[in-house]
Parts: sequence; structure tokens; C-alpha cells
Amino acid sequence: MIILTLFSLKGDLLRLILCNELYDNSYRELLKSLPQIYPSLEFEDLSKAKVEVLIENKKLKLSEKNYNLLREHFKGQHLHLIETYNVMFHKVVAVIFQPYWLNEGVARRAGRQKG
Repeated sequence: MIILTLFSLKGDLLRLILCNELYDNSYRELLKSLPQIYPSLEFEDLSKAKVEVLIENKKLKLSEKNYNLLREHFKGQHLHLIETYNVMFHKVVAVIFQPYWLNEGVARRAGRQKG
């Protein structure tokens, strides 16, 4: 019985998080009180203001699904998500650009050896 109640509360909470009818201030306060971070959330029907609150309060994990949903439905908010996770942002940049940096370093060293 307790487990069923917990699942029911979790479903109700998720419906509340995805509810567009809440006032933005109430929505902000609700999210501040929740410890959950969502690696995957179908928030495409939320208003832009509510999505911004989700990002600002770090309720959306920096995941491929959240990133793509933001990019597709909320112009520029995918970048806001990355900026919010600043530490992770630096790691992502390092992984993306590491091959370039390595090649650039090799080219520089080769150029110095020729001269």
C-alpha cells in the first residue's frame, strides 16, 4: 500500500511539474522545494518561462534528450542548459576540441622543428 502511494505521489508530482496552468512564481517556488533532477522530461508543452525556471533551478540534467528537446522547441535554451552546468560545460568543450588542440600542438611543434 505504501509503495502504491509513493508511485501515485511521484506521478502526481510529475504532472504538477509539467502543468502549464500554475502561476510562474508558484512554479518557481515549487521547483525550489524539489530535490529531483530529471535526466529525461517531456516538457515541450510548457511555456518558455517555466522551461527557464526548470533550467535555472537545475531540474533538467544535461542529457542528450533534454538538450535536443530544448534545441527543437525553445530557441537558445539548449545553450542556457549547458551554461547552467558550467563545470560540465568545460568538460564537454575539452572532449569536443581535444583532437583539434592535439593536432594544433603537433603542427606547431613540427613547424618549430623545420625552422
